[in-house]
Amino acid sequence: MTGDMDKKAGRAKPENLVVSSEHRECMAPALARRMEGRFEQARHQFATARRVAKIAGTGQEDTQVTAASVEERKAVPASQAGRRPTFESLLSPYAIEEFFAAQESRPRPVLLRGAAERFENLVRWEELDALLTAGRLGATDLRMVVAGADLAPGLFTATALGTGGRQRDAHAGKVDGRKVRALTAEGATLIIDEADRHMDAVGELAKSFETALATYCRINLYASWRAMPGFETHWDDHDVFVAQVKGEKYWRVLGPTRVWPTREDNVLDEVPPKTPLWVGLVAAGDVLYIPRGWWHDARVPAEADGRGSVHLTCQVYAPSGRDVLSWLGERLQAETQFRSPAPIWAGEKAFADYFEKLKSLIGNALERTEADRMADEMRARWTERAAPGLGAWAEPWRDSEWPRYRLRLFGQAHAIFSDEGTAVRLTANGWTHTLKSRARGVVQALTKDEETVVEAVIEAGTATGAEPHEVEALLAFWIRRGVLCVSAARD
Repeated sequence: MTGDMDKKAGRAKPENLVVSSEHRECMAPALARRMEGRFEQARHQFATARRVAKIAGTGQEDTQVTAASVEERKAVPASQAGRRPTFESLLSPYAIEEFFAAQESRPRPVLLRGAAERFENLVRWEELDALLTAGRLGATDLRMVVAGADLAPGLFTATALGTGGRQRDAHAGKVDGRKVRALTAEGATLIIDEADRHMDAVGELAKSFETALATYCRINLYASWRAMPGFETHWDDHDVFVAQVKGEKYWRVLGPTRVWPTREDNVLDEVPPKTPLWVGLVAAGDVLYIPRGWWHDARVPAEADGRGSVHLTCQVYAPSGRDVLSWLGERLQAETQFRSPAPIWAGEKAFADYFEKLKSLIGNALERTEADRMADEMRARWTERAAPGLGAWAEPWRDSEWPRYRLRLFGQAHAIFSDEGTAVRLTANGWTHTLKSRARGVVQALTKDEETVVEAVIEAGTATGAEPHEVEALLAFWIRRGVLCVSAARD
């Protein structure tokens, strides 16, 4: 009975009940005409998207494809009560090294099935509503797309002019939640770029990616309600881990046409393969990994039309040969031959001789550099997201509670400590510090645990021959330079 009533309500004309409905938003006539033009453009985009969705259908006819093209595993069940997901939990049942070792031998997408509630702590509808209502997001933070094209920002931002002359309204240019709702109901996909900067739980997830992989991670949020495509079939110049938070999405993966493309060599006129290698539903709690360069597209399935779908794309930029050469170039700066001018104007023979010497220099350096040490040092160049520690005194050593202050070494997860006898060396967060040997205890204390207290560091430093005032001076120096994060003592 309720279903019949819903259908009748959907067919009923609102004019049967409405006497008049006037919108008295203050808007200049010229602005109104401009907005009408944008709405006309949007209507055309929606019509195009509906035709594409109708032609594509639900896609169930494509399910008979090569099953081996995407590996599928089931995540190990784990209690998520009060916990937020991390990169390690996203990869379950894989361990991090196991996952990337498998990708090294055979790059391919991976689908990791999980419980529907696995990501419920990442994004909540109430939180998303509050974010759109707060007025913090502008057209540079949020996009709305349909059929591969961005809608004009004026369609989903406040455009009213104030009544005091031509002064703009305080909220002009900010996202208008009412307009967002109307556009998503029509079929637009809502995108929050770098949601990790606006949502705490998503920010923590991005940080866990960066800590584990020592590389930059950006997370975008995608929300869709209609069985219409948001983006055309495309590939990305980064690895993508898709975490389906709510609802479900129908995905097609079509394989690569260029192996491991990068931002520097994007080819814009490539055509995607015609036949998908894998198609299927990614449901709440699932993670889909898509390697860099693999063509793909996604949309809400027809049977879920009208129900909200939210997924996060965790974008990871893995180091490449370019980064290895950059690291090697810095290592070779001490060599005169490497610093010498390239004689490109001195004739063919002079440059050929220079080139041979350079090849020999690089080859010898690579032979002397163990692969493990190179990997460790490249990871230690990673610069983590820096917490400012605003709760601490500007000069915390002046506080009577200073011995109980907490210290954390930025980049501690990938820090390298080496004891060279007469000196010790610490490499972390892009810095390399060479210290006298009696600072050994200080470095060991800062690299042993993720966080320690000042008095423990002083005690460790004096145990290896440093004076307490020397340790305190070093800690103060590193706090000023941003090497250490300092936090006030806990009660």
